[in-house]
Order: sequence, then structure tokens, then C-alpha cells
Amino acid sequence: MRQTLTHYCEHWHGELPASTLTLKRYILSMAGQVDVKLIQSRVYAIGKWHRDNLFPDPSADIFLREMLRGVVKAHRYDDIPTQETRALTFEELSKICHDLESRRNNALDAHSYDFLSAHRDVAIYLLGYWGGLIGRDLETLTLDNISFPDEGGLDIVLAITDVKGEQRKDYLIHHLQALRKLCPVEALKNWLHVSQISRGPVFRSINRWGGISENRLSQSGINFTLQRADSSAGARAPLSSRSLPRGFADWANENGWTDLDIRDYLGVTSDRSIYSLHPLRSKAFAFRTVLLCDARPQLDPSSDI
Repeated sequence: MRQTLTHYCEHWHGELPASTLTLKRYILSMAGQVDVKLIQSRVYAIGKWHRDNLFPDPSADIFLREMLRGVVKAHRYDDIPTQETRALTFEELSKICHDLESRRNNALDAHSYDFLSAHRDVAIYLLGYWGGLIGRDLETLTLDNISFPDEGGLDIVLAITDVKGEQRKDYLIHHLQALRKLCPVEALKNWLHVSQISRGPVFRSINRWGGISENRLSQSGINFTLQRADSSAGARAPLSSRSLPRGFADWANENGWTDLDIRDYLGVTSDRSIYSLHPLRSKAFAFRTVLLCDARPQLDPSSDI
């Protein structure tokens, strides 16, 4: 909602509270310029601001809603240019993790920034990639949301959000299996071991002296972390946290997964990534490049990835 209000107030120079006429003009200014779904989400956000602040909601006007339906109908098939999130390829993931491991191994002090941040960044990359986690999931991940079952692997409990980004009282249990290389389970164990985090957020900021914050690493901090490691590896364009699950989906497709397999594994019921409630089913047969461990013992947190 903050981005919508910034666009409305600072870029379009609208005022709050808004009148119905002003909101109609705002809608018409966007028609044919941006995707209709973005127009709908912006109208919803402005209406929510009015309701939250006890002002009359201009988006509830019957004539405005009729006009909005007309705009959607007229422009739903417009070819609006969008900036696609770049998918992280498996080769890029391998190179980035190798560079991070080199930085970790070359660190002179086990409590230095380079040593700790390399462990954290590898865990972010591998959890985001193999787990299909975006910035919001990584930011809100806490120790209460993860467990290492006796049979091996990693269980992650994710809160389900709806299409408007609002959290519902439903949860999804995501199971990740241990891999022979580029293993997210081992990477997370290594990070928790060296950071000595025993409660609270899993991923946190680290200062230049190796001090680990009590606060969670924000989504913007996660994106900055990804872009920094990515640029060091000489990649072609900036990454965001959405590049990780998109890269996994591309890798899975290249290795014979169907769209249904990918949605089942990532726990989504549609291409719009609406989380479903059923437990995830591991697709062991499709891991052709990264072989699954036949036996999944508890990994040594101090071992190399």
C-alpha cells in the first residue's frame, strides 16, 4: 500500500483524502499505460487507506466501480511492456555459491564480516532457489518456522497470503530434502551454527565488525545481498529475491518437470502463486543435476557445502 500512496501522492500529485472524481481521473490516467491488475490493486489500496483512517471510501462509489470494470474490459488484453524479473540460472547459482565459499574460506577470523556474511548469503541463495522462497518469505522466516526432522531434510512452515498480500490464518508445510551439492539444508545448518542464533529471525544484518543484529534482514536488504554477490560473480543484470524461485522453475522445466509438478513442489495452485494447503510432495525423480542423498543423516554444521 505504501508504494501505491507514494505513486498517487508524489508522482501523480493526488491528495488524501481523495474525492470520487479525483480517483476517477487517477484511474483514467493509468488506463492503457499500466497493467489493469496494477490499476485494480492501486484503487484497492487507496480505498483501504480511507477505510483505515475513517474517511468515506471513494472506491466504493457505484459509478466509479462501473467505470473501473469498463477500463479493465477495454484494456485487459493490452500489451503493456513490463520489466521481467531475471531468472537465476543453475550455472549462475553454482558460480555465486562457489565465490561465496571462497570468501568464507579466505576469511582470517571466524567472527569476521566476510566469514559470517558468506555463510548467511549461501543459505539465502539456496533456500530461496530450492525452496521457491521470495523476499517476504525469507524476511519473516524465524526459528519457530523451521525444523529438522529425524528422517532428514528441512521442514519450513510458511504463512499463506492472498492475492492482495494480506496474511491469512493458514499455513503451508514445505519439506526440502538434503542434496549432494548446493544443499539448502546443510547451508542453513552451517549459518545457524556459526551465527549461534537460537531464537527469532533466521536472516539478520551483520555490521562491519561481525556483529549480528537482533532484527531481521529486510526485503530490501535481501535484494541488496543478492545483487552484491551476483555482481561479484560477473552476472549480466541485477537480481531480486523473485529471481530465485523463477530460476528454480526454469531449471525444473529443463529437467522434465511439468507445470503441475512445479506447482505441487512449490506449493502453489496457479501461476499467480497462491499457496495451497496440501503438504508438498518431493519430486525426487527430477533431481537429475543435483542428486538427492539416498540416506539423509544429520549434517555436520561445520562441514563445507
